[in-house]
Amino acid sequence: MKLKIMKLINSNKNWRDILSKPPYNLSIKDDGKYTIIKYNQLFSDFKEPIVREARGLIIKKSGYAFKLVCLS
Repeated sequence: MKLKIMKLINSNKNWRDILSKPPYNLSIKDDGKYTIIKYNQLFSDFKEPIVREARGLIIKKSGYAFKLVCLS
């Protein structure tokens, strides 16, 4: 399964800025070596496939790329 959000993260150095602003408005929190990404029920645009993929998504830095750890 290829997620659009993972493609965006691994192809943009400023992915945190992109995902935290409209139309995505995602919440991004780091916990040690893991990062959790969640949508905002009020402000995230659910028409965007990336927003729908960001439901409790957990990623981890692996070398130069991020890898998917958990998908709800």
